[in-house]
Amino acid sequence: MTLTGNSAVECQLDERVDTPSELLIAELVLNDIAAVQATRKGKAREDAPRSDEDIALDLQAASLSALIGVLRDYHFASSIDRAIESDVRELGRLALLERAERDDHRAAVALRDGHDLPRQTLSQRMIEQLVPQPASDATEVDTEAINVGIENIYIATPRPVASGTARQSSKNIDTGLECVICGDDVVARRSFRAPCSHHYCRDCIVSLVETSLRDERLHPLRCCHKPLPLASGIFRWISTRLQLQLLAKCREYSVPAGSRVYCSNPRCSAFLDASGDVKRDLTCDECGTVSCSQCKNNAHPGEGCSEHQSMLELQEMATANKWQTCPGCHAIVELSQGCYHIICRCSTQFCYLCSARWRTCDCRQWDEEQLLNDADRRVRNEFGNRAANVQPVVHAERVNQRMEALREDHECQAHSWRFRHGCGQCEECGDFLAVFLMRCTNCQTLVCRRCSVNRL
Repeated sequence: MTLTGNSAVECQLDERVDTPSELLIAELVLNDIAAVQATRKGKAREDAPRSDEDIALDLQAASLSALIGVLRDYHFASSIDRAIESDVRELGRLALLERAERDDHRAAVALRDGHDLPRQTLSQRMIEQLVPQPASDATEVDTEAINVGIENIYIATPRPVASGTARQSSKNIDTGLECVICGDDVVARRSFRAPCSHHYCRDCIVSLVETSLRDERLHPLRCCHKPLPLASGIFRWISTRLQLQLLAKCREYSVPAGSRVYCSNPRCSAFLDASGDVKRDLTCDECGTVSCSQCKNNAHPGEGCSEHQSMLELQEMATANKWQTCPGCHAIVELSQGCYHIICRCSTQFCYLCSARWRTCDCRQWDEEQLLNDADRRVRNEFGNRAANVQPVVHAERVNQRMEALREDHECQAHSWRFRHGCGQCEECGDFLAVFLMRCTNCQTLVCRRCSVNRL
């Protein structure tokens, strides 16, 4: 330890002496200097100049005071450093887990929304190295080994030892469940369980409700053709604002499309009520516009109804494009693929050519071009585009065989879904999926996961 004057301290710590001992030595020396200075007071004249010895004692006392402050700071910083060093491994593991969980969630959301799967991050790769992986020939995942790996990552904390029965019961409740839409692992008590036993995470329930506000084909909310309970189920997982919006849409969609009256103000277009058999004026709660329930134009007291201009324009467009009108709900329908057997969203079945109820007319069921296109689509969905390009002769034979089968029976009585790896567009909602689609083994329809359970 070296001391220099002018209140500057150059501290050269001796590794053989610990800091508390050095601090004690410096404090004892400072006390000795103070004792010497106390004995020298009052022995010289007040106007006499200070001796070199007095000045040297003052400089040494100032240097020692500064050194004591440095030693105390160093001792405090060393204790913090030792604490951090002892916890750095556990803190690093926790930070790694948190980053990996965020990255996994981001990847699951991208997969759910049909975006490209993000590249595997460093955190995800490190977690895979820390957690034991199952052997390549294993038929089942060793969940116990994975749980041990995860336990090794977390800080070791004392836990009560449960009995074998209780431990097994807890595992059955909290593990092995995943969200049917995004595939994330979920805990039973923190997920929504549909009547068909599928589980949904909160984000996917909210997304389903928000999407249903824009897509009538998702109503009523259902999973595997079984209605989802609202008051006792869905409402527990969504906000009050979303509950009110969903109830309003349920009321709107309960009215046949042809009988719905919307606000005649084009900037509003809020749903008002069903038209009914009696003409009446309906006032919009949103903008205050009064609309006629009969012609759906602005209210016209004392005047007869005129044809709604927008309806006339829609009918002209439908006629020009050879679209058909559903005899049940009067919705406009366009045939994009398949036969002339139409099943409307209101469940009405009718012929696309003449709009008569299905099997009550003599119209043909197929257009040859539509039949060829649908057979080609089904074969490509089943065997892939690559098979069609590599073996065009075999592909043509399969298409011809499928055309003949469709002439006999084209209806899919019950969908049977299988995962099909590879990107593609959902044939129901139009979303593009970057990783996989669901394929019906009966009609070869390709859809996203949501459409397979919530729409079809």
